Amino acid sequence: MIRTGLIATALAVAAMAGAVAWVANMIAPGTYVPIHWNGEFFIKGADTREQALIVMSVFPLAALLLSGLFSLLPALEPWRVNLFSSRKLLLGTWIGVMVLLTGICFGFGVAFVRSVENYMNDVFPIIRAIIAGSAALFVVIGNYLPKSRRNWFVGIRTPWTMSSDDTWEKTHRLTGLLLSGAGLVGIVLAFVLNGLALALMLPALILPVILFGAVYSYFVWRKANDHDLDPELIV
Repeated sequence: MIRTGLIATALAVAAMAGAVAWVANMIAPGTYVPIHWNGEFFIKGADTREQALIVMSVFPLAALLLSGLFSLLPALEPWRVNLFSSRKLLLGTWIGVMVLLTGICFGFGVAFVRSVENYMNDVFPIIRAIIAGSAALFVVIGNYLPKSRRNWFVGIRTPWTMSSDDTWEKTHRLTGLLLSGAGLVGIVLAFVLNGLALALMLPALILPVILFGAVYSYFVWRKANDHDLDPELIV
């Protein structure tokens, strides 16, 4: 599991390094590049080529940091057997994040180059593609959520899911389905909405699903048979 994740990380970082090198080659030193957009995705500020390259370099660095965290989880997890049973969720999220970061890095690179070439409108399909890619990641996560088992690091961790295997499984089965559905809707809306509505669309779809999962876990737990609390003590 860790080896596969690290291979995906190495490929992603290499691809992002290539994207940074491509932008450095395409834009002359000292050129001012639009790197600030407002909520409507209109350019509101520019900075030097070097600053644009620094912005792009954030993504491979983030990939390395996140991969370090992912690779440490098995050593930190008290319930290692359960985390191993959740490896599809962990690995799917790990690889999905690497693919997404790579796509965003390339998207920024294309936006920088084309902005310098005065193709200003090209930023809109790039933003749409990035948001659609983010929505697709939630489809992947939602697909693997029902396959996870109780652990401390991945999944919906509430006092009720953490104290009952039955509650964990039922909560993640329904929440995973809803999360995948929200992701699919997000992919479609990424190519329909514009401006601020486009920027806020994905959080507006995903956050209610996560909140629902947390609340739903309590009601499932009340009826679960595998917690230690006497049913007569449950209000």
